Amino acid sequence: MKELKLNLGVEDTQRVVARIKGIAGSVSAEDVVEIIIKAAEAEDEPTEKQAAVVMSSKEVAEIFAKQHAVVFKQISGFLCSKATEQEKKEFRLTSFKIPQGQTYPMYELTEKACNTYYDLLKSRTNYKTVEAGLEKYKQAIQERFHPAKKSFQFPVGLIGSGFLLEGKPRKDYEPYCDVFNKFISGPACEGREISELTEKYQAFYKVMQDFQLTAKDSNRMETAMYDVAIEAEMQGFIYGFKLFDAILNTRLQVA
Repeated sequence: MKELKLNLGVEDTQRVVARIKGIAGSVSAEDVVEIIIKAAEAEDEPTEKQAAVVMSSKEVAEIFAKQHAVVFKQISGFLCSKATEQEKKEFRLTSFKIPQGQTYPMYELTEKACNTYYDLLKSRTNYKTVEAGLEKYKQAIQERFHPAKKSFQFPVGLIGSGFLLEGKPRKDYEPYCDVFNKFISGPACEGREISELTEKYQAFYKVMQDFQLTAKDSNRMETAMYDVAIEAEMQGFIYGFKLFDAILNTRLQVA
């Protein structure tokens, strides 16, 4: 065991030991010293590591509707007996303060530590008595360390009744059409199309060849297809600009 010199008087030492043993339960004196050593080492670790996403043993206790002392005792017993050196690194000893002013020790668990504690409880003989809590705990681990990406929602009032185009006169979206027309009528440089669009065009021409239409019918079909495609592309272009304009105005109003 490592040597650790503590600048504590007899009474202070007795209070420290009594406080930890009162929470951790029947752990040995050496175990108590080991816990203190881990706390001292944690204070020396880089702040970046301490700022990582963790779950406290106090939160774990709340999930299982248990007293924190019970969870703290389980973790302490595991760290002082079966835990490997690598597993011990995933638990950081820290503390919390209650409204009355007293400070109590607790652990901060990384995702690996949370999963280790999950496996520890799951392997117990009274697994059925904690089954519901384990499911809740597993979900809490997922939400804490792998939060689901929230789908984008437009702020209330961002897209009002004036946003949609159906039935609107062309003058309402004429400026967007002018920008679009300048884009498509500019220099015919290469590289405008995305690969998916090129593939769709090639598939269309193949279908046209399979029909074996006359040149006149083929030209009519191709012209009609282009007319639909260009108007659909323009509509997407207009809506994109309208959305950009709505978001920009909303942000400017907030600012």
